[in-house]
Amino acid sequence: MERINAGFKDIGRAIRTHDPEPVRHWAREQAACGADYLDLNIGAVSKNPADMAWLVEVVQETVSTPLCIDSNHPDVLRAGLEALDGRPAIVNSTTAEDEKLEKILPLAVKFQAAVIGVAQDERGSPQDVERRVELGAKIFMAATEAGLTPDRIFLDPVLMPLRFMQDQAIKVLEAIREYRILSDPPPHISVGLSNICSQTKEKASLLGLLW
Repeated sequence: MERINAGFKDIGRAIRTHDPEPVRHWAREQAACGADYLDLNIGAVSKNPADMAWLVEVVQETVSTPLCIDSNHPDVLRAGLEALDGRPAIVNSTTAEDEKLEKILPLAVKFQAAVIGVAQDERGSPQDVERRVELGAKIFMAATEAGLTPDRIFLDPVLMPLRFMQDQAIKVLEAIREYRILSDPPPHISVGLSNICSQTKEKASLLGLLW
C-alpha cells in the first residue's frame, strides 16, 4: 500500500516539517488492513536522501511491516535502504532503461532487497503485448545477471488509466502470462492499481501485488 506518499498533503507536510504523527497514523492503518509492504515515497517534496532515511526510521519504529522504498533517484533509494533495520524490502523501481538498470539493480543486490521492474524504456509505456514482454524479459535477464533470484523480481506490465483500458486490459493479462513462463520458479507480478484512476482528482492509491 502506498498511502505514505508525499503526493498526499498530510504526508508532504509531515516530510517537510519532520512531523512523525501523520506517518505513524498511516503506517498503523495500513498494517492493520493487512498490507504486505508499505510503500514510502518522498516524491517531489524533497530530493534530500536524509528525508527518506527519516521516513524509513519513523515507520520502522511504528510497525513491523516490510517496506517498499520508492524513488526515481538512486541516492534517495540508497539512503532508504541504508536505514533499514534488516526487515525485507522492495526497491520501487527500475525501468528497462540501461542507465537505470545499471544504477538500481546493484542497490537491490547490495541490500538484499527485491526490485520492481516496470516495462517502460526511453520510448515510454508499451501499447502492445510484444513490447511489454520484450521489456519485462530485458529487466528479468539483467536482474538475474546482477545476482537477484526470481523470487526477488517483480515485473510490472504497466496498467493504463481507465480511459485507455478498453483493449489494454487483455494485453496486460497476456503479458503477465508470458512473464510467468520466464523461469521456474517464475518472477512475481506487480501491478500499480492506482494507475487506473490516475486522471481523477483524488487518486486511489494502492500497490497491487498480485503474485
